[in-house]
Amino acid sequence: MNCNTQPCPVDCEWEYEQFGECSKSCGEGIKTRYPRITVQPQHGGQDCPLFVQNQEPDTTTCNNSPCPVHCEWKYGEYGECSKTCGGGTKTRFPVIITQPQHGGRACPAHVIDGEPDSTSCNPLECPIVCGPGQTGCPNEAGELVCIDDKDGDCIPDTQDNCEEVFNPDQSDMDRDGVGGACDNCLQLYNPDQTNSDNDETGNECDPDDDNDGIVDQYDNCQTVVNRDQKDSDRDRFGDACDNCKSRSNANQADFDGDRVGNACDNCRFYPNPNQLSSDPSTYGSLCTTRPSNVDMMGMEDENEDMDKKNMAAQIMEKLLEMYYSS
Repeated sequence: MNCNTQPCPVDCEWEYEQFGECSKSCGEGIKTRYPRITVQPQHGGQDCPLFVQNQEPDTTTCNNSPCPVHCEWKYGEYGECSKTCGGGTKTRFPVIITQPQHGGRACPAHVIDGEPDSTSCNPLECPIVCGPGQTGCPNEAGELVCIDDKDGDCIPDTQDNCEEVFNPDQSDMDRDGVGGACDNCLQLYNPDQTNSDNDETGNECDPDDDNDGIVDQYDNCQTVVNRDQKDSDRDRFGDACDNCKSRSNANQADFDGDRVGNACDNCRFYPNPNQLSSDPSTYGSLCTTRPSNVDMMGMEDENEDMDKKNMAAQIMEKLLEMYYSS
């Protein structure tokens, strides 16, 4: 009779696949292979090892020969120019950074031989020797000539809008004839460059011309320091700059230009800043002694002449006050 008719156990059978490509062509790479099951276990046969079941890779080194190293090189820095002006040459030499190895690309012949590389330098003509305040500049023919040019921008001082500061572009934003390089108020027209407090900002741009801490809008004497704003005659001109502190003279009229306002001047038509008077009259000595007063008015009486002049002055002052108040 038949016996042991059950199938026999079949054990696991496996093998490694072929190695894949090397990770590097030189310099020691890695190649990998994986296990592959050829016969699955059956009927209680022996199982495959875990590393086979998990498809764990097997690696080995490959291409262990060193890689080729190519030549690397560059030019060094240029040396000094052979001339400081008038056209010279400067030279540089090749420098090998890495020598070729293991069959790498060789250095070029001119690098191996150290052949120099040259270029031109300092092409400008040599300057000519000029006197103080002069600069050597090219004329229309391209020849260097000496011109009066304090700032060295090759613009003659007579044509330079800022002759002591280098400003070849002659920029003048506010068109006041003063170049931007030395203009103390770039945006506003201020040809006289007035700067009462001697800071870096001209009066036109300075909200406080005299730098006394009171802005010009509220300062009764904008160009002279007067922090107390004292105004004895209440004519809106502070005592610090009022040409007649004791009497109201809102127009600051001063016919003879002696810095004594007409309202205080005892001789309005001739400069007499000391206001000397040799007699008890209201006229200064200069007005009572000058014979030309009679000639000017065509009158014999000198006192009557002065009375008419003073009357005319008062009328003129009144007209000026009306003009300024309007």
